[in-house]
Amino acid sequence: GRATGLDHLKELGVTHVQLMPVYDFGWPDEYNLGGTDYSWGYNPRHFNVPEGSYSTNPEKGEVRVNEMKQMVQAFHSSGINVIMDVVYNHLDSAGDFCYNKLVPYYFTRFWDKNGDWGSVCNGSGVGNDFATQRSMARNYIVDSIFYWVEEYHIDGFRFDLAGLIDIQTINEVISTVQARYPYVIFYGEGWAVGGTAIQDGHWTATKENAWQTGSMAFYNDSFRNDIAGENGNNWGFATGDSGKADKI
Repeated sequence: GRATGLDHLKELGVTHVQLMPVYDFGWPDEYNLGGTDYSWGYNPRHFNVPEGSYSTNPEKGEVRVNEMKQMVQAFHSSGINVIMDVVYNHLDSAGDFCYNKLVPYYFTRFWDKNGDWGSVCNGSGVGNDFATQRSMARNYIVDSIFYWVEEYHIDGFRFDLAGLIDIQTINEVISTVQARYPYVIFYGEGWAVGGTAIQDGHWTATKENAWQTGSMAFYNDSFRNDIAGENGNNWGFATGDSGKADKI
């Protein structure tokens, strides 16, 4: 006699559900699930493709697409908005990323201006940083977010390690999406794990720079620590001096 699933969420008064990453990510093996090979999804490969391990038939792309659209529709039919956790700050493997195959080095940040795989920035802590400050990398992110809103009717986005994404990219994402869909919300982590190389004139979307990011909201770990009586951020995230990223 107890409510379950979506009925239970409705009973609790839930209005929004934040999905952990549901785009295509590095592992587990979509065709051989089981065992201990599990991922939370923070190792992106293809940002515009639903993850196959959540599909009943990962071999057929249309099944992935239809099932994810049906999931979002089910939430909406229950009066619940869907937030998508997105990780545009790094890649599962920068060298294997499809667009880096077409334009080598372009979509990845390097400490060396000339760019080589030996000087990859690792402000994400997982091997590489996405070069959001470059015009076509920025355009890709804007188009990707707009695609998820247009095709899947996503209601909002939570940006993982937004402190690695430049402010101009964040603002272009928001203005482009909200020009047609003003109800879509944006928030994220206003920090990075470490420093990153970014071109002069670009600033990253840290919480210290929130005054430059319009309607973008941020998790405030400092406020959380004050309320909890904790001293500092236990996770060790760093934003640098006043949130300013290291520059080349």
